[in-house]
Amino acid sequence: MIGQCITQVCRVMGASKVIVSEPFGIRRATVSKLGADMALNPREITPIEAVTEATSGKMANVVFECSWSSLPFYQALQVTCVLGKIMQVAIFEKKLELSPDVMNLTAVRNLTLAGLCWFEVGHGDGTCADRQGENERPDNTRIIS
Repeated sequence: MIGQCITQVCRVMGASKVIVSEPFGIRRATVSKLGADMALNPREITPIEAVTEATSGKMANVVFECSWSSLPFYQALQVTCVLGKIMQVAIFEKKLELSPDVMNLTAVRNLTLAGLCWFEVGHGDGTCADRQGENERPDNTRIIS
């Protein structure tokens, strides 16, 4: 649902190309109706391959990462162009590993990470955990979508 809303906002705000990665068929069909130029199934083609092809290798200027999983977050880092921006709007269900490779990719591409963050860095072990503790869910009663 969040990705569907963001698809509409991107289209209304004048994005030149809206590419959505969505594993569920009904959601892919919905985002296509809502204005996505491409709705890809990440089980059939990786977002990295699809974005590379769709942008002729220029990659995406802005990426909205809406899943709760670490794999799409890492893929977002790879599909974002140099000086691009990643808007993280998902709440991670598990710890997010910020390995040296991830941090190097972020630094080399000079990426900006922004958005709704329910995690904090600084546990000394290279991981992120939500602010309320590993076993508690964040209070999302005040989030409007």
